[in-house]
Amino acid sequence: GIAHQLSYGILQNSRVIGNSCVYGGGGIVTRLNRTEFRNLLIADNQAGFGGGININWGGAEFDNVTVVSNRGGGIVVNYEAQVYVRNSIVWYNTPSQIGFESSGMYMYATVTHSDIQGGAGGINTFGGRGVLDWQTGNISAVPGFLPGTYIPNPASPCVNKGTNAPWITPLSTDLKG
Repeated sequence: GIAHQLSYGILQNSRVIGNSCVYGGGGIVTRLNRTEFRNLLIADNQAGFGGGININWGGAEFDNVTVVSNRGGGIVVNYEAQVYVRNSIVWYNTPSQIGFESSGMYMYATVTHSDIQGGAGGINTFGGRGVLDWQTGNISAVPGFLPGTYIPNPASPCVNKGTNAPWITPLSTDLKG
């Protein structure tokens, strides 16, 4: 997996697949920083919590990210962390799609134009310990991946449901190419 701390960074056009750890952040763990994740696949990772990604004491922005089939949760928000999820698919993660650490404080998640399994109910706020800002354009529809991949098929309800982010240019491509 990937560990990122004490800095600003952009991780773009990558796949983080099949990693594990005992504690938090099987695929990716961040601490005390601000990270932008663009056009990523985070899949089949596992950890005690934050199987896909664990965000600690900082912020993260997810744009065009697919977080699927991670054990220990898809995205876990910890201790004074804020996440912004846009144009993303978060499905098939256990025990939750997006979750807040049960002992953390001052945790926030904003979700817009994304496909989240279970909708807002797929996000575990641990009784209000975390704040969820559920914005417009979100859906909860089976993403319809191409067989053997995590790429939406042409008939997927996710196709053309997002909004253009400032970093997307006419020459940008997704993970499919």
